[in-house]
Amino acid sequence: YWFHRLGHTWRPFWLLWHRPHHMPPFLTIPTTQPVFAAFPLFFLLSVPFQLGVGVGAKLFYSDAMIAEALVVRMMGQVALIGSHNTALYATYWHSRPLRALSAFFGEGPYHYMHHSALPGHSLINLGGPLFMLWDRVFGTYVSPTETRPPIGLQGSPLLHLNPLRLGLAGLLQIGHELRHNQGIVTRLRVLFGSSSFAPAH
Repeated sequence: YWFHRLGHTWRPFWLLWHRPHHMPPFLTIPTTQPVFAAFPLFFLLSVPFQLGVGVGAKLFYSDAMIAEALVVRMMGQVALIGSHNTALYATYWHSRPLRALSAFFGEGPYHYMHHSALPGHSLINLGGPLFMLWDRVFGTYVSPTETRPPIGLQGSPLLHLNPLRLGLAGLLQIGHELRHNQGIVTRLRVLFGSSSFAPAH
């Protein structure tokens, strides 16, 4: 939960890791999943995080639990399909089994709301399994709506549809801001400030 929340609130994580995942104005698995994390922080954050999850599991059980993990993973993947698929939003909303599965894993229409371009929606439904427990604890839970919300970056900025340019957008933005803004405080905020910080140039 906090790792994902930092991906939205702290500039380095937002620009260099998570923003590309929120760029698509129409969600499909092929266009959303590959850009879950941007260059270069994907290698520095996501890969060690996944390895840490695997190592952490060994602290609680000595056997591999491969069959159990596969069953849970497959169930989670069914819910995950609805998280990043605009065309299936209504299907997941109206199907009671799919909606129940989505609620348990914090996926489907529950996570789709997190991609909403509506003001204030970037910090909702950040958590995951167990009925979005951490979102409920920290007050960031919002129930999905029957009407599918518009998605993408807030303000719907014009995007240059070039994969290389989109993948490097965070690095390019930081470089531009460092070059065109003066003062040590401003430059530190460019590098380490809040994701909402916008320098003069």
